[in-house]
Amino acid sequence: MDNFSRRDFVKILGGAAVGSLALSKPSIAKADGLAPRFYSGADLTGWEAVIGDGLWVGPGQAPIDNNDIETVHTGPLSEVKANVQNRGVMTHNITYKRFIDNDAFDFIHTCTIKFRLPYLPSTAGGPENAQTVEGGFFIWDGGNTRLDYGFAFQWVLNPWVPSFGDVWMWVADASNGSGGYWAPSGYLQPDTNWHELKLVFDHQNQATGMFIDNVPYMSSYGGTPKPSSWGTETAARFQAEIISIWPGFNSWGPQHKAEFKDWSWDWTPYSSE
Repeated sequence: MDNFSRRDFVKILGGAAVGSLALSKPSIAKADGLAPRFYSGADLTGWEAVIGDGLWVGPGQAPIDNNDIETVHTGPLSEVKANVQNRGVMTHNITYKRFIDNDAFDFIHTCTIKFRLPYLPSTAGGPENAQTVEGGFFIWDGGNTRLDYGFAFQWVLNPWVPSFGDVWMWVADASNGSGGYWAPSGYLQPDTNWHELKLVFDHQNQATGMFIDNVPYMSSYGGTPKPSSWGTETAARFQAEIISIWPGFNSWGPQHKAEFKDWSWDWTPYSSE
């Protein structure tokens, strides 16, 4: 989705109805003999960090680059940071684990990760504040439909908006020029406690499951178009994300930081069901 439309959803977060999606699916040839797989880690060492699309650049500010995000691995956990230079910008850090694998659609994927805020967002301001914490699972079908199949959540943490604490889900919609929209999913009280996210992606049945602390939240299966620059590979991604707070038209903006730990990714082949 383009930066403007995503920023509008993050700032305004108006209500949206979830519609049914008519999507083409990659052809799935069930491959008997595929072995289950399991990956896990204490922190996010080996994950990649990139700039996402939830961006805004204030007057007089240089364009956002890799110096505005950082993911620090400490062993027990990883700190995912955005707007680390405290500039008048809104910055999006996507830290993700990826496997390029032609068999990725032949598995049910179950991902878990723990996350927390090391501070509580506040209208009192200060050097740290928050816009969102996010996460998701996707498989890019670069060789066939050229859609990014998956789903995502967004925890709204801007303390100035009425939706503070709301959880939203990404609804892919190819008819929308931005690729989709955010819709209500539930509520999670903002705090500094550890929470566990669980995502289940069943592509063959076009089904998803999203749980936070074992509580089910609404989620939506779908396929999002991506730019022509994306490759022709089949690639599965598990993502941990944050967006720093919109700074208004100030030359200075708060940093945002969230902690992630104890992730796992289970691949269950359909042929073993």
